[in-house]
Amino acid sequence: MANIIIKPLMPSMAQTIIIQNKSQQEAGTMNGLILKVNPTQPPIIRPLIDVKNVSIKISTPEEGGWIVITSSEQPVPKIIPYGGAVGPQGPPGPRGPEGGPPGVGLEFTWSYPRKTRLGVKREDEEEYDYSDDLTGPQGPEGPMGPEGPEGPKGDRGPGLLFQWYDNTWLGVKVEGSEQDYDYRNLQGPVGPMGPRGLQGPQGPQGEQGVGLQFLWDSTRLGVKREDENEYQ
Repeated sequence: MANIIIKPLMPSMAQTIIIQNKSQQEAGTMNGLILKVNPTQPPIIRPLIDVKNVSIKISTPEEGGWIVITSSEQPVPKIIPYGGAVGPQGPPGPRGPEGGPPGVGLEFTWSYPRKTRLGVKREDEEEYDYSDDLTGPQGPEGPMGPEGPEGPKGDRGPGLLFQWYDNTWLGVKVEGSEQDYDYRNLQGPVGPMGPRGLQGPQGPQGEQGVGLQFLWDSTRLGVKREDENEYQ
C-alpha cells in the first residue's frame, strides 16, 4: 500500500513529500515520487520512478493551496495543505518615467467625385497625398434579378399638335408650347416614269357634238359653231 511521508520543515522552507509503496518503505530506499512544495508557489512534481495507481491533484495558492493524493490501495484521500496565509498588500512602487510627447494623428479622405483614390495626411498638414486608382477589375455580370412590382401610373404628359402646309410640309409642336410649328418637307424626289399601261376598254358613245363652220374672205379665216350667228 502506498505510504505518504512528509518531512516536517519550517513553514518558510520548502516541504518535501515522498510517496512510497510498502516494499520500498521496508527496504529503506528513498526512491519514489517526490513533490517539492514552496509555501508561496504551486508544488513541483519530480518523478523518480513510476508509482502506479496513485493520483495527485494540486490546487493553486489562489484556490487555497491543497494537495490531494489518492491511490487504489488507499480509498480515503490524503489532503495536505501547503503555503501560508496571504500577507498584507505591499506599498505601491515608484512611478515610472514619463512617456514621450503625444504623436500626430492621421486623417483620411476619398477623392471626389469618383471615390477611387485614398488620400492620407498628418493632422498638422494641409494637403492630402492621394494613392493610385484603387478600383479593381470589373467582376462578371451577376444573374438577372426578379421582376419588381409595377410602379404607380405617371402624370399625363403634354400632347403633340400637327399642321400641314402646301400638302407636303408637316409641322409639329408640343401642346401648350408658345413656340411655332417645326416643319419638315415630306415630299420626296420625283421617281422615274413607269412603264406604259395596257389600253383600257372603249368607253360609251358620247352625245352628238356641235360642228364648226368656216368662212374665207381671201385674207382672213372666220370660224363659228353651227349654233352661233357670227364668225370669229
